Amino acid sequence: MKQIQVEHSIIKFTGEYKELKSMGYEFQKMYAGNYRQWRHQEAQICIWQRGADIEHDRIRSFGYILQMIIDGVELKVRPRRTHVVLYENQITTQLTTDSSVYNVGAKSLDGTTGKDLWLPTYLRQETLSVLKELLSRYWIHTETYVGEHWVDADLADIV
Repeated sequence: MKQIQVEHSIIKFTGEYKELKSMGYEFQKMYAGNYRQWRHQEAQICIWQRGADIEHDRIRSFGYILQMIIDGVELKVRPRRTHVVLYENQITTQLTTDSSVYNVGAKSLDGTTGKDLWLPTYLRQETLSVLKELLSRYWIHTETYVGEHWVDADLADIV
């Protein structure tokens, strides 16, 4: 088992595109360049056929969510809520569940404080479910920049 951190990784789709429709994804062609995208509306996840990139509508560093799932971080939806609250660092794009970074007013090197540095972002329960399903099918591949090279890793090597 390799110990690879996927936080700063590019997340790639390696599964079967034809099976995405049965999983709740909708197919759409985008722009004049004939870009093809599979989008899961409730989960806010997009899979681009060209490049095989997996993206989230609002979260810039989707690899952090993957790392949290792999590390077993409890991403729990509160009662009567439909989402998990995460805090995203506006400089490093790091994600955390620790609300104290937002409330305490942590300072960055440039003097930015907590309420400006860490902003809350909301991750739907559907997003976690769909991402866990992709993980369980081993349909995710990562590319991580290490030193001067991109290192590829199949999910089977990570978990």
